[in-house]
Amino acid sequence: MEFSRHLDEEPEGSQPYPLNQSQPYTCAKGHRSSLSLPTQSDGRICLVCLTTLLSDPHSLSYHLSFALSNLSLALRCDRISSSSQPNSFVASLRTCHTHLLVGPLVRALASACDRADDALSKQVSEVVVELTAALDASVVEDFVVRISDMLCKSGSLIRQLHTLHCFGVLLSEYHDSISTTSIRNKYSLFSELLDGLQLPSEELRGEILFVLYKLSSLRASPWDDDEHDVYDNGSCAHLSSIGALLLRHALNVLLKTQSDDVRLNCIALLLVLAKRDIFNNLLIKDCNLIGAREERDSTDSSSETMPHTSITSLLADAVKGPLLSSSTEVQAGALELISHFLLWGPGHIGQIEAFIEENIADYIFEVLRLSGKNDALVISCIEVLSLLSTADDSFKQKLAIGFQTILSVLHYVAEIPYHPVQPHALKLVLSCVTFCTGIMSPHQTKGIAVTLTQLFKSHSSGDLGMHMETFLLACLIFVEILKSQSACEIKELPSLVKEASKHALSFIFSSHEASDTTLLLHSLYILKEALVYSHEGNTLTDRNNEKISLESSIVETCEVFLLPWLQNDIQDEDALLGVLELFHMILLNGSIKSASGFARLLSSSSWFNLSFGFLGVFPGESLRSMVYMIHSLVVDQMLGVEFGGKIRDVCLLLPSDPLDLLCLLGQKCLLDFNLASCQHAVLVLLYITSLYGNRIADETETLASLEQYILINSSNSSGQTDCMLLTQIILLYSSIRGTLSMHQAAYSQEAEKTVFNLITYQEWDLLSMRVKLK
Repeated sequence: MEFSRHLDEEPEGSQPYPLNQSQPYTCAKGHRSSLSLPTQSDGRICLVCLTTLLSDPHSLSYHLSFALSNLSLALRCDRISSSSQPNSFVASLRTCHTHLLVGPLVRALASACDRADDALSKQVSEVVVELTAALDASVVEDFVVRISDMLCKSGSLIRQLHTLHCFGVLLSEYHDSISTTSIRNKYSLFSELLDGLQLPSEELRGEILFVLYKLSSLRASPWDDDEHDVYDNGSCAHLSSIGALLLRHALNVLLKTQSDDVRLNCIALLLVLAKRDIFNNLLIKDCNLIGAREERDSTDSSSETMPHTSITSLLADAVKGPLLSSSTEVQAGALELISHFLLWGPGHIGQIEAFIEENIADYIFEVLRLSGKNDALVISCIEVLSLLSTADDSFKQKLAIGFQTILSVLHYVAEIPYHPVQPHALKLVLSCVTFCTGIMSPHQTKGIAVTLTQLFKSHSSGDLGMHMETFLLACLIFVEILKSQSACEIKELPSLVKEASKHALSFIFSSHEASDTTLLLHSLYILKEALVYSHEGNTLTDRNNEKISLESSIVETCEVFLLPWLQNDIQDEDALLGVLELFHMILLNGSIKSASGFARLLSSSSWFNLSFGFLGVFPGESLRSMVYMIHSLVVDQMLGVEFGGKIRDVCLLLPSDPLDLLCLLGQKCLLDFNLASCQHAVLVLLYITSLYGNRIADETETLASLEQYILINSSNSSGQTDCMLLTQIILLYSSIRGTLSMHQAAYSQEAEKTVFNLITYQEWDLLSMRVKLK
């Protein structure tokens, strides 16, 4: 049988085919010339002879191999020459005989598999792939249909290695050309493939898994075959059974295999399956199984364990091998599978705890340790650890063990702006330092502080943005460091806190993030805790120069950042209250030098005017009390504790509006102790504000109220008890009258006479009180 002749491959003794003859060429069998196609190597292939040879199950392997070689050569020559001539082999085949070779090639493939002729099977498979590349999409679909039917009828896939490989290549390379409806019996096909997964050949299982993966990706599985109708026809249980088998077989393969190629195919299949509703239903049943076991164990500790291994436990066991693989691609796939399972699963906490009990966290820490800063692995590992950390109690011990590894990751990701797992790494570190107290050594604590300081510093200009969550977590970790037992052992910590707090506030204000209350409050949280830390130590020796410098730095930070911010149009009461709480801490607990210096700073910065402006916008109780408490502490430093105490004693009774304060002076107190105390506090406020030019009300109104107070209470204006208060009244009255005299403002002569009488008939130590210097 002659099916092909090439000028350079003619058998000995044969005559060459005549070229350029006018008569049509026919093969030795006399088949029509239209079925004899020319090749680029000046030969011809008779399609009738070729198809007859391929279809004959008794054809010798040598003849088949020779025919396939010539067919492959003809296809390759056309591809290399990129011939578009109408009489080229591929062009002629595509035009007139597109599907002629499909059936014979599939039959030849089946025959080779039946003979267990591995070499011939491989050769046929390669020719099929070459032919589909040369012809149109309909040929691909024809091959897919015939090969899928062949696999369904094979009975066993033990000899179908190359058939499966060819099938997988077609599904992968030409997925856009394949209609899912072309695969006629999906149930039978999947059943055969599932049976094949139990065969001992690693290579065969890898090919089966790849085919299953591609079929599932193309939605050519039983679950995609008129899914709603299937459910209506009562086949849900059957589908669920096949799905459960597929999951378990795939997981068992992943558990036992040592081949990275098989692992990749298996993980790819599992990732596709994890996104299907029917498999989510299986996981829900699995959650119920876990819950039933937990309930049974808690009620009857002597009961036997349920025999059925949960899918969760099987998956946890199966991913251990891939996690320790030398292939980063396999490791990344395993991590993605775990992440998807934990993130998109039914959400039963038992699933996460099962993974932790199977020591998956330890494996992930090991992957991180050996990752060599492979960014993809770092991201995947940290994301999975973040999911595992949602089971706080179960995860704490594991987190403590992997703390050093997490720190190395933190140092790495903190250097990269907007690294996707910066917040996750910080959250894990925060969990460590919060819940696993005592695990941080001074060296580790210092390392974290240095890293966070550098993080704030790199963003202080505001040119580079920062994840909001990253900023918040960094602040919280710094606070925990300041609270930790090892903080006192780190000499460099005060300077690090000083630098970090300044850069944190600089980032907020330079990047216009001050309007974000949460960011500002967290940065204030660092300053407050730093202030507490700077005061630790019972002796001057304990409070070293660094801590004293830290306190001074906090006061300086208030002057540079917070006081100017207070002069803006503040819209958020919580942010304002947070700033005032810090001011209160400095004045109340600061050293004498810091407290007095800060009081002078506030007094000279229009503090009193600003504070009453705040009360006009936010008349809430908490802010009002805080403002008057700060007033009292400022007065403590400027005039003495006895004067500040007058405001402190009645801070809850004083009104928010300065005009209401003046109205209090016009009332006769008689035996009303609270009113008298409030009047004394108002006089102190008016006096201290007059010293620094911080008029809280119009001077004319202030003078009128003060004159009323003098006239109403003139009968009580003697006695040693109120000597200092009366001195303040005289000095305050004199200051206001002196200012208004230049404007010829009206005043009460009777009140003036009363004041002169007090000055004349009483002995006053007027020089003991501070007066305003013009």
